Amino acid sequence: MHDGENDRFLGAVVLCCRSWRCNLAQNVCVLVSTSVEHADAPLMGGVRAVTLASRYLVEPCGSGRSRLTHIGRVDFR
Repeated sequence: MHDGENDRFLGAVVLCCRSWRCNLAQNVCVLVSTSVEHADAPLMGGVRAVTLASRYLVEPCGSGRSRLTHIGRVDFR
């Protein structure tokens, strides 16, 4: 459902630094992300959002399938 209430966030800019780790013994991979500042990044849409926490966990769940879990928190200032 789109009610237009959150349209101001559509042009939000988020600059992130990402890192990942894999533990092949447990067949688990993790991708973590957090916001960074960059002086040359243009401010588009008038909103600079900040990713406070973003975590992706990829786990095998059999038959060539994987389970993806995402936990995130973003501040749209």
